Amino acid sequence: PDPNSENGRRCLLSLIGADPYRFEVIAWNFGLHDLARESWNGLKHVSLERYAANLRNISRLLRKQAPRSKQLFITTTPIPKYDGLNPPRKEEDVRRYNAVAKRVMAAQDV
Repeated sequence: PDPNSENGRRCLLSLIGADPYRFEVIAWNFGLHDLARESWNGLKHVSLERYAANLRNISRLLRKQAPRSKQLFITTTPIPKYDGLNPPRKEEDVRRYNAVAKRVMAAQDV
């Protein structure tokens, strides 16, 4: 499956396992595959609103399943300005998704 926040949220429990003390730090990131488009003017794979909800839910689930772990959210990297990008991605979307991610993470104390 596409490594976006929708699929990450669905797979999270199997990825972190059952031991709540397994990790001291969990560094995680979503965004680049969420903001990818089917075409340059097409819809994003995951809407900005859904992305925010997914990040919120992932952070809460990590806090519940690994309560002693410190979460580090890594924002999405810049992308090159290149018409041949496949799938298409736009730098202005990276800035929007990162701004939303920062707000969500601040609200979650991450």
